[in-house]
Amino acid sequence: MPRSLVSCLGEIVDYLDRISDAYGTRGECHRLAGEMYAQLRYGKIDRIFQGGLHEFLTEFIDRNVVLGSEIRRQYLT
Repeated sequence: MPRSLVSCLGEIVDYLDRISDAYGTRGECHRLAGEMYAQLRYGKIDRIFQGGLHEFLTEFIDRNVVLGSEIRRQYLT
């Protein structure tokens, strides 16, 4: 599962970079996506299990909601 999340966030970062090139602007959504991607890609699975898998997934979902809101604010409003 962590590899799937890393892959998905890598795609999000890539698409946000493409959009920012087209629009000529970057925002908080870029920072959030990059941070989430880096934490998953370079983090250690032991840390996730120490804090609890359920807690990790709950926090991840919450952060995705924030990321989606920032993408909407940056590009859709």
